[in-house]
Amino acid sequence: MSETFKILSIDGGGFRGLFSAAALSEIEKVNGSIAEHFDLLCGTSTGGLIAIAIAAGRSAQEIVDFYKNWGPKIFPEPTLIRKGKRKISQVFAPNSRNSNKVLKEAIQEIIGDKKMADANSYLCIPAVSLIDYSPIVFKTDHAPMLTRDSSGLMKDVALATSAAPLYFPVAEAEHLPGGEFLDGGLWANNPALVSLVEAGRFFVGSKLPYKKVQIFSLASVSPAAGRASGGKRKLSVLSTGEIFTATLESQQKSTEYLIKFIIPALDFGVEYIRVPSPSISVEHCAFIGLDIANERAIKTLEYYGRKIGNEWSSSPEIESFFTEKSLPPKFTKMKAHKK
Repeated sequence: MSETFKILSIDGGGFRGLFSAAALSEIEKVNGSIAEHFDLLCGTSTGGLIAIAIAAGRSAQEIVDFYKNWGPKIFPEPTLIRKGKRKISQVFAPNSRNSNKVLKEAIQEIIGDKKMADANSYLCIPAVSLIDYSPIVFKTDHAPMLTRDSSGLMKDVALATSAAPLYFPVAEAEHLPGGEFLDGGLWANNPALVSLVEAGRFFVGSKLPYKKVQIFSLASVSPAAGRASGGKRKLSVLSTGEIFTATLESQQKSTEYLIKFIIPALDFGVEYIRVPSPSISVEHCAFIGLDIANERAIKTLEYYGRKIGNEWSSSPEIESFFTEKSLPPKFTKMKAHKK
């Protein structure tokens, strides 16, 4: 048995998940199945959907095809009338820009009716509980005290982590009656820290099965973010898109800093590999967005994803994750550190 607990962490990013799936597809071509070589899959929003699909037995290439087929249906190109309706909805119904009917159909196709207990890897999927304004992490039952989500449908968890404000309505989960959920990107768009905490609680340490952690953290493709100094100081309701983007980007960067600062304080070894966003041209920035899924966006995102995947697939850092297959998950008793 390997002494290293291997984690794949995938950032959120809306339709830009096509970039992440394409990068992972290239890595799988060279190195083999991700599901067979990683112990824990942790993803937020579109990254959570990818993680769940892998845990449901889908290859990265199948997920690429899923994004290319369903993306334009989930995020149809807006007409002038639809653009006007969007502006109105931002003021009067900002959580209802799009129905999630098509998204539900898409997730049903890629994941089906599998439950969290059917996962081929351990899972950690962040979301937000709107009922009590709290972070929530949907998990496989990989410890005795984790009994909540075993019977949960993977498709419900995928909808919950992907319920982005301004884009989709709140989500529900059949196994948690009365619960209402929003996109996990509101607090964990880069979920690498979530995965590290989970590893330290249940898997890695002096009295636990593994001695060290490897984290492969995959960023979403990000156009240049920020605003020029001297702009308007008062943000209106119509500025919610900018605020949401600032929330996602700042959270991703803060997680990177926190992980680097906390690693030296841990009593077990951590190897953290972060694959950053590629540099995007100014021209491409205009049509790479959370909800842009037209033909140009598809071609550009897939190009950048495969380019990054090719660059990293044969690197020693990535190859080290694939030198030995991981053991199948065991949803049985496992002791956590005593507090």
